[in-house]
Amino acid sequence: MQAPTEVIGGFYTQLDQAVMKILKNEQLLIFGDFNAPLLPLQSLDNTRELQLPDNTVELNCSTKAKDGFPLSQPSRAVVLFCKYNKIPYHEKVIDLAKGEHRMPEYTAIQPAQSVPAIKDGDFTLGESTAIVRYLAAKYNVADHWYPKNIETRAEIDAYLAWQHTGIRKAGINVMVNEIFVPKRTGKPKDQEAVDKFVKEAEESIGKINRLFLKGKRFLCGDEISVADLFAICELVQPLACPSGKGLLKNQPEIADWMKRVEDKLNPDYDELNKPLKAVCQQ
Repeated sequence: MQAPTEVIGGFYTQLDQAVMKILKNEQLLIFGDFNAPLLPLQSLDNTRELQLPDNTVELNCSTKAKDGFPLSQPSRAVVLFCKYNKIPYHEKVIDLAKGEHRMPEYTAIQPAQSVPAIKDGDFTLGESTAIVRYLAAKYNVADHWYPKNIETRAEIDAYLAWQHTGIRKAGINVMVNEIFVPKRTGKPKDQEAVDKFVKEAEESIGKINRLFLKGKRFLCGDEISVADLFAICELVQPLACPSGKGLLKNQPEIADWMKRVEDKLNPDYDELNKPLKAVCQQ
């Protein structure tokens, strides 16, 4: 039996969403929810300098499926935050499958070569949670997203710190083993490995309920916050996979919470997740 491909995200100082895997003698670079073959570097056509309107943020991200691969969950979270709060931005899609994240033009914006990253005038910033907190402060969004109350803010920060090891690994591993590995190798999925990672995802989702939700309407209180935004962008990945459809059958509190978050974020939430769900249903 082929060993399952296990992805560990959030442990890296320079490339915290990526880990190298060797699969069938081919190097695969995995960014969040994305397997990107290391192809020869080419010119990055879509990074030519643009004249953007004043007060418009350039958002470099992976939000569309290209060559059969879906977008990254941190990119979705930042884009959704901008859309909901009507933050002016120009979306520049970084095609990870073509190695555009490793181009000199993009590396100048985000030396870690991960997505997403922003360029706001002469200021550049990587790391999705840092980006959202920066935008929340600059554009003075509604307080509930990242409250001034230090206790509530600390609870949000606690979730944002926990998610990297608490939910991302489990969610990614379901999708990698059920969707990406068969697509890359042309071999049937290893159902035993998939079942193992589905069980781990179920346990991680249960921790979200026990550690953060705890009977509240949203993860950190009665109103939606950036914690809910990042959480739902992670959970939609394993739930979109065929073997993940039943992940919430024993967790009605999480199912109800997700419905509340989706209602807040729609129609943008459904529209942004179409490429992801389309790949999982192929």
